[in-house]
Amino acid sequence: MKHMTGFAAAACLGLAGCIGVDMDIEVLSDDTGRITGTFEMQRGMYEMAAAGGEGADFCDEEDGGTLELTDEKAICRIDRTGSFEELFADDGDDMDIPATVEPLGNGIVRVTIPLEEFADDEMDEMIEDPAMMAMFRPMLEGYAFTFSVSGAEIVNTNGEISDDGRRASFSMPLTALLDQDIDLPDAFITEVRY
Repeated sequence: MKHMTGFAAAACLGLAGCIGVDMDIEVLSDDTGRITGTFEMQRGMYEMAAAGGEGADFCDEEDGGTLELTDEKAICRIDRTGSFEELFADDGDDMDIPATVEPLGNGIVRVTIPLEEFADDEMDEMIEDPAMMAMFRPMLEGYAFTFSVSGAEIVNTNGEISDDGRRASFSMPLTALLDQDIDLPDAFITEVRY
């Protein structure tokens, strides 16, 4: 089993109401993969984070990030290929989201991304505070977390399978977290043949 930390910064910023995530884990073998996708943040929120010294966490070049700034958004494009150990190194950061990549044999790998992190105590506090809700709702509109796992064939998943059967996805609009109208599974689990 490999421990994953690749979505940590994205999740933390997302819960603060300023980021959308669209990430894919492509399984290439028992121990290698490719991560591609984007993180999007409102330009104003990015500039505030950068001024506070935290902007570098949003799009780290060492993690395969390429930053693009538009008038409205800061977009981080990620593209990294390597061993799962390299891609998902456990650096002991408190912001890490634990996830696992587990070879099952016969060319099949199970990828598990826990989702309980998205319904933590900080989110509950925000929901209970009308002023916080009023401030964060506009920032959340139009943003979502979308995680996908891809390979030669999806064998089993609790996500949605693409028409070609090669990708499983889980998507969650951020406003659903505020409205508490989403039935969040404990984890997004996919078994994929490479």
